[in-house]
Amino acid sequence: MLFLRNKNLNALLIESNDTMRGIMLSMLQSMKFNSVTSVSNDGNCFDMVVTNKINVIICSWNLSKFNTLNLLRKIRKDIKTAQIPFIIVSTIIEQDKIKEAVVCGVSEYLVPPFNSLIFKNRINKSINAHQIKANNHNEQNQLVHNISTNTASKLSILVVDDVIDNIEIIKEVIHTKYNVKAATNAKAAMKVCLSDSAPDIVLLDIIMPEVDGLTLCKQLKENPMTQNIVILFLTALSEDKDIVKGLSLGAVDYITKPIVPSILLARLQVHSNLILNQRAVQTQIDDLIKQNQIDDDFSLIFQQKIINFITDGNIATQKLINHFDKLSNVCDEVKQPLSDLKSNLVQGDIFLNNLSTLEKLESKKYLSKPTNTLLKKTFTKIIEEVSCIHLEKGLKSVVEMDDDLILNSDHILLKRAFASLYYKAIENSLNQGVITIQAKLINKFALLSVHYECEMPQRMVDYIESFDVNNTVKANYNLWIYLTLQIVNTLNAEFYYHTSKLYGTTFYLKLPLNLPVAS
Repeated sequence: MLFLRNKNLNALLIESNDTMRGIMLSMLQSMKFNSVTSVSNDGNCFDMVVTNKINVIICSWNLSKFNTLNLLRKIRKDIKTAQIPFIIVSTIIEQDKIKEAVVCGVSEYLVPPFNSLIFKNRINKSINAHQIKANNHNEQNQLVHNISTNTASKLSILVVDDVIDNIEIIKEVIHTKYNVKAATNAKAAMKVCLSDSAPDIVLLDIIMPEVDGLTLCKQLKENPMTQNIVILFLTALSEDKDIVKGLSLGAVDYITKPIVPSILLARLQVHSNLILNQRAVQTQIDDLIKQNQIDDDFSLIFQQKIINFITDGNIATQKLINHFDKLSNVCDEVKQPLSDLKSNLVQGDIFLNNLSTLEKLESKKYLSKPTNTLLKKTFTKIIEEVSCIHLEKGLKSVVEMDDDLILNSDHILLKRAFASLYYKAIENSLNQGVITIQAKLINKFALLSVHYECEMPQRMVDYIESFDVNNTVKANYNLWIYLTLQIVNTLNAEFYYHTSKLYGTTFYLKLPLNLPVAS
């Protein structure tokens, strides 16, 4: 078993079922966390995560006051909490729901029943994987692979009987299909069940001296570390009342003595299949989460390679343009291609800048840095930078705002958002049109607007209306709007629009005058 690298960790357990909460709380406390906060239902869990500096979250699926996936989305979209391991414990195994959890960024999805060793390994795996991802992204997949849960082909069975001959008979029948352990009393059986190599199934004799099978069954089911072990009673036909009591205590089946080998094997096969099916489901979920992580990693690496490749090409192209600009006798045949090249280079730079910013926002690596920004100066500079694009269409840009209008916000994100909206205005405007940029203070907010004289395409309207910052597709022409809405979410801003054939289209950004510093 792997141990936590950092003992100064705080865990948050969110579980509405008292019994299940008690089980997991006991397991977490045995892992020697610095603190474990346990709640049943609390709508302020996100605030609790930030305030208590939580390092790992274990949460059940169905909670009355809030939706688990909504909490997960909120955790993942905030840069202060995005890297916190989030583990869902649930009996829900519907494929659509599990896929939704994976897309939202769940770290582990654990399906009961499970023993203490599995639970602890899953917690450690999730914490270690997130720590390595934060420090060295390339080592994550190797770590996840190395600490995978043991899934031996043979299940383990503990035979508990005070008569050694009975144990030997059962061993002889089942030893080729199962790993068999034995105990002749309740104390020895409990020791085995509490070990790191706990059995999957216990064959438990009811009649034993000192502590009988019914008492041991009750003890196993009341202990969080052993509650999920499958128990089958070994009993004589005359012990009907004991059988009923045993089943009520949590045993799942019984086998009568004297043992009939074919019946023993058949009963064990039924319960073994249930255990193996549960493990198969868990493996499928693990594979889905791992594949999603691999896809994300590959996408980010591939994206960065493209950015580096195009950036190098753009630098070389800019040097060529600068060289031709210095020549006074460039022929007319070269001027137009040179102008086109400038336009393409500007558009390429905008695309690369947006893509780079978007990658950081999506991976929660972007740390906002509020600075005072002179809006008119900033926006005028952007307009000048892309002048070669809007001049091609004969567009006129008008900036209407006070020269001294200052906004304390993230300068880079503000530029990206404005550039994206301005670029969409250029793209959708007709030749010889006018684009109007305005900004004014309203109470504690700044209202920025970009207006052009055409109606917005319906497909863009549909995209904006259906946009979900946590789960959306960045399809082609929507990249600019996608980035803007991601930025709006990061800046605690609001985005509006109005579009019609008569009045054209206006994009609105409602921005707070002061952006809180991310901590």
